[in-house]
Amino acid sequence: MKVFVQGDRDAIGIEECAKQLATTFAEKGIEVNLGAYGKLVEIFLAAGVKATCHEHRGKKGSRAQGQIVDCEQLLAGVGISAEQRATAAWGLRLGLLLSSDAFVFFPGQEGTLAHLLPAIAHASKGDPKPVALLGWEGNSLFAPLKSLLFPLLCNLNHVPPWLNSFRSDQVDDVISFLQEIDEQIRNPA
Repeated sequence: MKVFVQGDRDAIGIEECAKQLATTFAEKGIEVNLGAYGKLVEIFLAAGVKATCHEHRGKKGSRAQGQIVDCEQLLAGVGISAEQRATAAWGLRLGLLLSSDAFVFFPGQEGTLAHLLPAIAHASKGDPKPVALLGWEGNSLFAPLKSLLFPLLCNLNHVPPWLNSFRSDQVDDVISFLQEIDEQIRNPA
């Protein structure tokens, strides 16, 4: 299983939770596509997680072990404008996101939402993959996301079974959820 992980680059308020998740992923051999940079990347790489990480221009994260993909640098030799390169780089990052088997989103900012929305929209349009929100309790965005945005994006009157939220002390439950939903998708009854 390859899990896309995104959240606040500085791991503010979620550092211990992120360490526990990273350690568990490393122990279980779960690979990660990291949509974040900075401290969150360092936490996952320090735990020994096999990870592919993307970087934003001018926002370099840790270069400690792991495959770092600078999406805009990959396109530097391509004969397109800087604006086209930035758009294409977003496409590469979206590819990392959508090539994942499951998603874990820690609280974050605009980058987290920019990855969360396509993950939910993609899953709701016929390719359901488990989406877990971890450690969002107390975050000012959580209530509006759960009550308004999720049902709208999912085009349902309720939150679907492949989308769930967990407190920061429920890392083991996140792992079980990801594995259970992944198994249901791979082997429908």
